[in-house]
Amino acid sequence: EHELSGRIDESIDIEAGAKKLTTRLMQVLRPIEKRVYQSLYLDGKSEEVVALELGYTTSETGRIPGYKQLHNIQRCIIEKAKKYNLV
Repeated sequence: EHELSGRIDESIDIEAGAKKLTTRLMQVLRPIEKRVYQSLYLDGKSEEVVALELGYTTSETGRIPGYKQLHNIQRCIIEKAKKYNLV
């Protein structure tokens, strides 16, 4: 029973940490990075859906539209989170 209550406390801390991360990230991200962060990580949309919403296309067979652009934006989001000691 005590272990269960400890786990509940941990999940609350994770949720609070996620909210804090999101709040602080939104202060340093560029508008396109905010939109991708919101869509992928908060709204749970797939990369393909986000790419189509942003109007990205691809000339590579078998690749989702905007694969490279989304990959670069995601990398920037992660780098900013690390730079500002958010993770």
